[in-house]
Amino acid sequence: MRKLIFAALYFLPVLAFSFPTQLANAANANQNVAISTRSEGGISYQVIHYPKGTFFLNKTLSIGSNTIVEGEGSGTKLVPMPKNFGGAQFVSNSDYRNGNSNIKLRNLKIEFSQKLVKGDNPGIVRFQNVNNLSIENITMTGRSDMYFIDLAASCRNVALSGCSISNMGGGCLMLRNQDSAPSKASYAVQISGNSFVSGMGDEPVAVFGWLGDVHGVQVSNNRVDGSHSSFGIAAYGIDKPTDTGTLYDVTISGNTVTGGKFGGIAVKGGASRVTVSKNVVSATTNDGIFLHTGGASLPVASSVTITGNTLTAIGRHGIFATGSDIVVSGNSITNCGQSGVYVGDNVQVVSNTISNAAPGILVEGTVNRVVKSNTLTNAIINVLNNDWAGITDNVVRHVP
Repeated sequence: MRKLIFAALYFLPVLAFSFPTQLANAANANQNVAISTRSEGGISYQVIHYPKGTFFLNKTLSIGSNTIVEGEGSGTKLVPMPKNFGGAQFVSNSDYRNGNSNIKLRNLKIEFSQKLVKGDNPGIVRFQNVNNLSIENITMTGRSDMYFIDLAASCRNVALSGCSISNMGGGCLMLRNQDSAPSKASYAVQISGNSFVSGMGDEPVAVFGWLGDVHGVQVSNNRVDGSHSSFGIAAYGIDKPTDTGTLYDVTISGNTVTGGKFGGIAVKGGASRVTVSKNVVSATTNDGIFLHTGGASLPVASSVTITGNTLTAIGRHGIFATGSDIVVSGNSITNCGQSGVYVGDNVQVVSNTISNAAPGILVEGTVNRVVKSNTLTNAIINVLNNDWAGITDNVVRHVP
C-alpha cells in the first residue's frame, strides 16, 4: 500500500527534533512514521523510521543534527510528489550556514527522475557543512543531469558504504568543496563497498577540490561502471584555471572499474599525494589509468603512486603517466590498443608485467624518467628520442 506523506506532517519532526511533544503528535497523526530516540556511539539521536512502502514527499527532506533517517531496506521508497515537489534539494541537512553534526541516512531507496525547483544549491541528496555524516545501504535509481549524491562543501568525517547508486542521466557521487575558507576543509571521507553506475556524461565517482581544500579521502572496494561516462573514478584538484581548490592525500584502492570513454581512473588538475593501488580496470574506450593536467593551463598531478593494479582490454594506453614524481610499479597490463605504459617526464616505471600492447612501453619523456626491471611479452619498448639512459634491466620476449 502506498503511503502519502506531506511536509506538514513529516518535516516538522525533522526540523524540530528538540520538541518531543510535537514529535509525538506528528507521529500519531501519520501512524506510518515512527519517531523515537536512540543512543548510538554515545550520542542520543532522534530517529525517524519509515516502514516498508512508497512515501511521496512534496518538499525537501531537511535533516537536523543528531538525527537518524532510516527505512527497512529497498522496500522503503522515498519519491518526489509527481508534478508537485517544491524544493531545490530532495534530501539535505538543515543548516548550511552554521552547520550540522551527527546525521545518519540509511536502509532505504530513493527514486528520482524529475526536475527540482530552481533555487540556490540544487541537488538530489546534497550535504554541506556537516561533521560526522553516515550514508549507508541507500539505493538510488532514476535519471538526472545532477550527481545523485553531492557532498558539496565542508563535509568532515563522512562514511558512505553499502550503497547502490544508478543514475541514467549523469554522475552518481561527487565530493567537492565550494567553500574556500581554510577552516572549512572537507576531509576524512571514506567511500567504500558501494556500486555506482552512470548512464551518461559525468563520472560515477568524482573527488574534486574545486574552490576549497579536500584531503584525506579513501575510495575503496567499490564496483564502478563508467561505460557511458567520461571516467569511472576521477580525482582532480581543479578543472579550470580560475578554480582555487586543492586535492591531496587520496587513496583509490581495490575498486573494480569497467569502462570509461576517456579512462577508467583519472588523476589530474593538480591532485597530489595520490595512491592508486590494487584496482581492476577493464574495457575502457581510451586509457586505463590517466595521469594528466586535464586541460590547458592546469597544473600537473604530483606525487602519485600507481601500484599493483590489473588492467585489461584497454582501448588506448594502459597507463598514461605524466606529471611530477610519478611511480608506476608492480602493475599487470594486458591487451591494450596502444602502449601498456606511456612515459612522460618525471616518471618511474618499475617491475611491471606487460603483454600484448603496441608498444609495451612508449617513452616520450626526456627528463628524470626511469624504465627498469619490467617484463614485456609480445610487446616492445619504444623510445621516441632514442635516448636509452635510465632504461635498464627490462625483459622483452615474444611468445607465438
